Amino acid sequence: MFGIAAFIYGLAVSVTLSLCGRNRQMGRSHPPLLRALGYLLCGVSIGAAGGLGFMVASDPASAQDIVPLIGGAL
Repeated sequence: MFGIAAFIYGLAVSVTLSLCGRNRQMGRSHPPLLRALGYLLCGVSIGAAGGLGFMVASDPASAQDIVPLIGGAL
């Protein structure tokens, strides 16, 4: 389940950033839907970072549960 969510999130970020770059090169303004998707992705990123930070701050032993998700070693 996490893999599917990460794939969709990565795909949405990739498409959003490439469309923003193309619009900037062509000197066009961003459509409202692209702007809304960008704000949504920023909110999801900040929320996930805050949630993980809060989880680790409230229970440092829970950081061991995060390690397999990010592929590192603590």
